[in-house]
Amino acid sequence: MTLPSTPPLLFEASRAIRLAQGPLDIEAAAVLGLKNRLGSGFAKAVELILGLSGWVVVMCLGKDRQIFAHVNS
Repeated sequence: MTLPSTPPLLFEASRAIRLAQGPLDIEAAAVLGLKNRLGSGFAKAVELILGLSGWVVVMCLGKDRQIFAHVNS
């Protein structure tokens, strides 16, 4: 059984750049939005962390699926 062939994808640099800029704009806006939300809760968290002994593990939960879906749309 022969699988149908698909035409080769055409690379367009301007489209690739444009598609990459969208998620970066969203993330940049989100980070800037955090700036005004820093307050006493943040300061208290820093104080508590500085009072700890041992290791502090920081984890980031990404949005790989959303970014993939955006790029493929």
